[in-house]
Amino acid sequence: MNDIIQAIKAIAYPASAYFFWICQRHVEPFTILAILIIVDFATWIIKSWVVSWGRSITSKKAKSWLISKLLLLLVPLMIWLVATWIWLDWIDFVKTIAWLLMVSELYSIIANILAIRVWKDVFEYDAITAILKYLLRTVKKFLEEKVQ
Repeated sequence: MNDIIQAIKAIAYPASAYFFWICQRHVEPFTILAILIIVDFATWIIKSWVVSWGRSITSKKAKSWLISKLLLLLVPLMIWLVATWIWLDWIDFVKTIAWLLMVSELYSIIANILAIRVWKDVFEYDAITAILKYLLRTVKKFLEEKVQ
């Protein structure tokens, strides 16, 4: 557990300082997303413990899961930074992406709570992967339009 805390500190402290410095006027959606990620992590730990009948969760798996979730915070931030740099007003697009990520985190939290309630894993739609694939296609389309 100490390794997990160290990993969180190593990522969260510098990232959050930079993050809040850049996004002072647009912090609320990202703060909500961060809170949802933390709640999702807590419910995932409880679900994993309940579903596996008390077996411990490996530190490596927990770190991997947490790091992949924390990296989600970078997606809307990077889109906003790039859009600002190339003089595009994409704030609505960034807010939409943040909103989609929030809804997918909410879905994950509800699925974790359901799994805890029924004591077994439930099917969970991978909304994050779908969103990331959509973003990749959107950026590719934008690049292709600008190159031609």
